[in-house]
Amino acid sequence: VLVVLHPGAGDGIQAMKAGLLEVADVLVVNKADQPGAERLQNDLEEAVHVRFLAGRDWRPLVVPCSAGKNEGIDAVVEAIARHRAWLEQHDLEGLRRTKRLAQVRHALTEGLIEALWEERGLARRAERELAAERAPRDVAGALLSDILGHLPPEEGESEASA
Repeated sequence: VLVVLHPGAGDGIQAMKAGLLEVADVLVVNKADQPGAERLQNDLEEAVHVRFLAGRDWRPLVVPCSAGKNEGIDAVVEAIARHRAWLEQHDLEGLRRTKRLAQVRHALTEGLIEALWEERGLARRAERELAAERAPRDVAGALLSDILGHLPPEEGESEASA
């Protein structure tokens, strides 16, 4: 997955918020000749470094280019080739399954947070609990317990064993 960002408009922050670092194999900073490009590149490199210290063999590459000026395109192609070579040395299908599962988890997390927090009133309940001077971790634990208590049993599991 190639993610192309450009300086200005807070792209680096948005990329991190949107979870693009989790799906990107190569991050391209386009318009690298414009003000703020070096900062965006540094921010992305730092975020990749922090995010992928352990637990993942492939660390997304951050590559600057200026497509409009035809500068840095070879470096982007080389980064793609490096990633492909790495994939060919590893379990490509297993990595794809893992990445797709992570994408589903990310989308599910975002959807659940939005649905439960706002639409189902967990924000209001949390505010009431915090106003009663309960610790945030205790409030979160109580909310999570209530949510999990409403989940249907897993496939093949009876109600009695749930």
